[in-house]
Amino acid sequence: RLSTLLDHPERLRAMGEAARRHVAEHHAPSQAAEAIIDACREWARLEPVPVSAVPVVHPTSAVWARLDGTIEVDGAETPWPAGERRRLRVRLTNRCRARWLAGERPEGGIVVRAELWRDGENLWAGRPWHRLPRDLEPGQSDEIRLDVRRPLGDDVRLDITVDVLNQDTYFPDLDRPVWRATL
Repeated sequence: RLSTLLDHPERLRAMGEAARRHVAEHHAPSQAAEAIIDACREWARLEPVPVSAVPVVHPTSAVWARLDGTIEVDGAETPWPAGERRRLRVRLTNRCRARWLAGERPEGGIVVRAELWRDGENLWAGRPWHRLPRDLEPGQSDEIRLDVRRPLGDDVRLDITVDVLNQDTYFPDLDRPVWRATL
């Protein structure tokens, strides 16, 4: 994005001017400070909640080494004739203590990477990842659908991987759920 903006300085300049206008029109430090003071006063009046009554649920971004979960796929049964198109149902289940954040979040959201391999080449390289449609609490499941046409050839494989979105890249050392089938 920065490269694109730097190639279009008029767009970058317009964005900067819009930001300055927004701050000038809407930013009121005294009101913000008063809102914080009011919130602190309200918080001070609340009864404390025992720590044991608060469930331990961390957001996805708290998961750095292991993303526990399962992937189940319906519709990829063999034999699958070359050229046949199928609509696969991919069911994702969160099995860890962290909440899986919906994929529309720019950082830390859960995405599903689908790769269709033929003769060692990922035919879906460069395709967008599928985003988790909603937050999943520990133990919850949700589904996404994938339209897949089985390519010609004998060495064909479909890989489906759950990942954490981080600037449109993935964490290479993350232990994550993977579903793999030879078609």
